[in-house]
This record gives sequence, structure tokens and C-alpha cells, in this order.
Amino acid sequence: MWRIVSRARYHAVMPTEPLYPPALPSRFWADLGTRDFAQLAASAAIENTVAVLPVAATEQHGPHLPVSVDATLLQGVIDAALPLLSPALPVLFLPPQNVGLSPEHIRFPGTLTLAPATLIALWTELGESVARAGIKKLLLLNSHGGQVSVMDIVARELRTRCGLLVYSASWFSLPLPSEVGARFSADEHRFGIHAGAMETSMMLHLAPQWVRMEQAQNFHSSSQDRAARYPLLGNGRSAKLGWQMQDYHPAGAVGNAAAATAENGLAVVQAAAAQLVQLLSEISDLPASTLCDTPELHPTPTPAPTFFPREEQGYAGDVTPEQAWQWVSAGDAVLIDVRSDAERAWVGEVPGALAVVWKQWPGMLLNPDFDEQMRAAAGSGQRVVLLCRSGVRSIAAAQRATQLGIEAWNVLEGFEGDPDAKAQRNHTGGWRARGLPWRQT
Repeated sequence: MWRIVSRARYHAVMPTEPLYPPALPSRFWADLGTRDFAQLAASAAIENTVAVLPVAATEQHGPHLPVSVDATLLQGVIDAALPLLSPALPVLFLPPQNVGLSPEHIRFPGTLTLAPATLIALWTELGESVARAGIKKLLLLNSHGGQVSVMDIVARELRTRCGLLVYSASWFSLPLPSEVGARFSADEHRFGIHAGAMETSMMLHLAPQWVRMEQAQNFHSSSQDRAARYPLLGNGRSAKLGWQMQDYHPAGAVGNAAAATAENGLAVVQAAAAQLVQLLSEISDLPASTLCDTPELHPTPTPAPTFFPREEQGYAGDVTPEQAWQWVSAGDAVLIDVRSDAERAWVGEVPGALAVVWKQWPGMLLNPDFDEQMRAAAGSGQRVVLLCRSGVRSIAAAQRATQLGIEAWNVLEGFEGDPDAKAQRNHTGGWRARGLPWRQT
């Protein structure tokens, strides 16, 4: 097995076979000239081109590994993935960012770190530069667990600012085949997350000259003790500890580094590389419709009308009980009850309403004094709303009031509403059923 260790090595391994689409003279962003980017932006390949921003860290990894571990592992996975990429798959790797967010390791000399705001700004501005080149898809490819949340922030920020389709992924989150995962114990997978058996094995494969196996040991993690004692604090999901690396082990490593082998490291690198190729293929294949720039807004429903002009029928119009009460409460109308005295006494009345009977009981004869009483109740230029039992008699009364020069509205449904299936009123519509003020005299 050979490994690609540089761009020059990559270009030299198979010089007679095309390794990338015609629109891309190289898989590496830095190899291209400005005309290459212009041609790419004008080609059909631009819709499927994926830019990859490798983000790593430079931080301590215990007494047996160098501070370059995260950068070395990420580059190793990328190098192993390059020859597996289909010649038709347009992928461009940006220059790696090998200093990240590592404050949890800052007590250990040699660790380099940026502030969260600095890192967010850096990655975001790089993403904006990618978008300016016309590329529409970006993968943030990570190798450091301490900056996963930063990737999430940057991905959403770039989506918002540039409309970029951005995915974030870590090589260690890509699924490993069962036969590769079985090379490490369940406890190692869960607790050996920093400089343990897996990372040390990968370093033995990728850069054995920098591994001090005589310093490697089984670094027992304090999180393993918490997991055994505290069901919630120790399950790794329900609550997260704000930690420094020495909180897990004073040596700055966790996991059984002493069990590491180069053979296991090779298996992990190859498996992660294959998964990376699959991930890039899926991102490239995503249609432009994956992102939606026009949200389906839910406008405020148009309120149902509360009054209905009826001038062609000889009066101002009809008004709902609620609208009538709103007018009356605001002093914009006078409420006039045109029912008989007996109806008001038996069924109920509206406080403050003026009584101007349209038809008298018994006999239901027209009130001979209606005109005089209506003028007196309406006053000078005042709007009136007329209420009867069910909104029928009040129409006739409104028509007569209109003839008298009064702006007269009929209250729909009246005081009692229409009869229900049992021929009973005050259940289906009406002033009372709608919960408006009324009283029994």
C-alpha cells in the first residue's frame, strides 16, 4: 500500500490517467489559477462541485504523541481518499486550517488555539471566498472534537450570508465497517477519545517516527467512573461537562494507547477514506432544490367581515353582534332594542340599550309613536344599531329609520339567534349565545 503524502506526490502517482473532471486541472484549490476558477464557474460542473475545507488543531496529545496529531490524521484520511474519487466527481480541497479551538488543552505547553470568535470569523470568511468563486457546496471536514459546535455555527452563518449549501463532518463520526470497529473495545470507542488506541494506531501507520510507544499506557478516563455511578451525568447525552483535558486524565490522554498497532491504524484510515468518498459523492449529487430561499410564509388570515352594507335594500347594513357591541362600547353607535316590552322582560335585555318598540304586544301592531321615539333615541346624526329577537323585525325598523334620515344598522342574529334542532333559541348565534353583556329583568 502506498500513501499520498503531498500534492506533488498525488500528481505523480498516475500521470497518464485523468484523476479529476476536465473543468478541474487539480483536486487542490491552491493549484488552480484565476482563469481556472472562471472556467469552472462557467461550466456545467459548477453545480456539483464540492469545496472541502479541512479543519484540524495543533494541541497536546499526551506524553506519547506530537501536537500535530489532528492535522496528521485528517491529512492521512484525505490522502487515502483522493485516489478513490471518481474522475467525474468535481471536488476541490482548500488549504488545511491546522490551528483551531483548543482551550481545553491550554494548560499543556505546545498547544495552539484561537478564540471562538476568531475561528468563526476565519472559517466564515474562507467560506465567503468559496462562494465568490461561484462554488455552491462546501464541506467542513474536521478532526478535532472540541470544535464541532463551531462548525455548526459557521455552516448556518454561510447558509444565511451566501446561500451556500454547507455540510460539516468529522472523520471520526463517519461510520466504520463492523470488522474495523471490532478492532477496538466498546469502552475504547466510548472513552478513548483523545490519544487512545485508535488515534495512536493511526499515527503508527501515518507518522510512526513521531510516536513514543514507551510513553504509551492505558490512560483511564474519569468519565468512565462517572458513567458507572451517574446515569444522567455519565451517559454522554443528557448533560455535558465544561471540561479541561486534565479533568479526564492528568497526562492529557484517555484510552488504551498501549494497545495501538499500525495495522489497526491502517484499517481505520482506509475505512474513513472510503466513507469520505461516499460523503463527497452524496453532497455533489444533491440538487439545487435542497435549499429553499423562499419560505412559505403563513400570512395573518384576513378577518371575516363584521359588517355588510345594504344600502340597496333601504338601510345602512347588517352588523355582527360583536361589532355592534364594539361600536356601542366606543361611543360610535346607540344600541336600540326594537323588541316588545314583554320580550325584554321575559327573555332579557342589554344593559344601556334604549327601547323603541317596532311592534307592540299583544297583537304585534306597529308602534304609532315609532318615528318620534326613534328620532329621540338616535339624537343628532348618531349611528344606531337595532336589535330584535332574531334579526328580522330589526331590518324593517332599520329601513324605516333610514327613511327618517338616520344611519341605521341591523344586528345580525338578534338577541336570541335562530332556533336549533330542538326549536330552542339562545344556543345557535345571537347576542346571548355569543357571550355579550345582557341581564334578566
